[in-house]
Amino acid sequence: MTAACPLVDADTGAIRGVLNAVDCYARHFAQSGYERLTASQSPFQLWLTTLLVIYVAVLGYRMLFGAGGQRASELPLTGLKIGAVLALTANWATFQTLVFDLASRAPIEIARLATAPSGGLGAGLARDPVNGLQIAYDQIRLAAAAFGQAAGPQAAAHAGGEAAAAAALWSADQALFMSTAGLFSVAIAAVGVLTAVGPVFIALYLFAGTRGLFVGWVRALLVAALAPLAGWMAASLMLVVIAPNLAELARQRMSGLLDADTAAVTASVIFVFAAVQVGALAAGALIAVSFRLDRARRPAPQVASRPLQDDPASLAPVSRAGQLAQFLRRAEAGAMVNASFSSSTRPQSDPAWPAAGAALAARSNGWASVQVVRRPGVRSRDAFLGSGGR
Repeated sequence: MTAACPLVDADTGAIRGVLNAVDCYARHFAQSGYERLTASQSPFQLWLTTLLVIYVAVLGYRMLFGAGGQRASELPLTGLKIGAVLALTANWATFQTLVFDLASRAPIEIARLATAPSGGLGAGLARDPVNGLQIAYDQIRLAAAAFGQAAGPQAAAHAGGEAAAAAALWSADQALFMSTAGLFSVAIAAVGVLTAVGPVFIALYLFAGTRGLFVGWVRALLVAALAPLAGWMAASLMLVVIAPNLAELARQRMSGLLDADTAAVTASVIFVFAAVQVGALAAGALIAVSFRLDRARRPAPQVASRPLQDDPASLAPVSRAGQLAQFLRRAEAGAMVNASFSSSTRPQSDPAWPAAGAALAARSNGWASVQVVRRPGVRSRDAFLGSGGR
């Protein structure tokens, strides 16, 4: 692994060397971890086989006894799920194309396509962001050294002039390195670590109880992929903005006529875009958190039982004989209530007793006068009696 990857050589460029070395080592680390994890003598293979046996057994039980709402129409999707798990946990070439390259290579390619139409000054630097960043890094270092030499060894940065410009350029040079090569190297290393243990989380996708771990792994991989995507685009825009300043600093350095204001503006632009890189990382994290594989199935809403009067059978018109029968039953109920009060052991001498009996009798008679069924096409008891029972 060590012989295959290049060393970080400052002579070839710090940004270019760091990015190339980290990318190479991350790729070899991911491949080595994947192959050791999925080797035939690895315990992971026994664990994966056990999980597949349990998954198929549970699926067969649900299909045989109709448990869990399993339907035959879901079998093709289930077979596709098992096939995808086996393909991604048994072949590094497939896993590399669909996972590692998608997370590490795709963001850079998308950023290059999005920033390709950039025209005008700085288009040459933005066309190849890696070389453009390396050129900007070198030019800022050379300009900082020139301002420092012009200020002299005894000059203090707080005094302003060439000394302050040199200090600002040195700080901007470090901010440029950390916000570009540093950030991209962290993302590439994260992709390498996550893909090295990827088969474990892919196997956890089979069961609903462990599927959340798989979703968390995908979210972390999305953060490691989206942060460089936004970061490369911001870096390309920064190269377009500072290209005129870099050209002016190079001209002043060659002529010996240094301008501290040009250096201060260039350093300020780099600081602003360093903050933009941090915001791009936060934006990528927010986008990745919103990822949802599938939502939990909500139970079907319970339909409240309709009252008895809404039953279709009760909506049918009641015949005159039925209306008469209902009227007689209500009248009989009222008579029974009156009889119970008349046979009560409470003394009739109580002044409140006749009033209570009269009120209850009036209420029972009122029940009998209520319309039998209040539905369209059904007449009331009074209408029925008024018609003479015809």
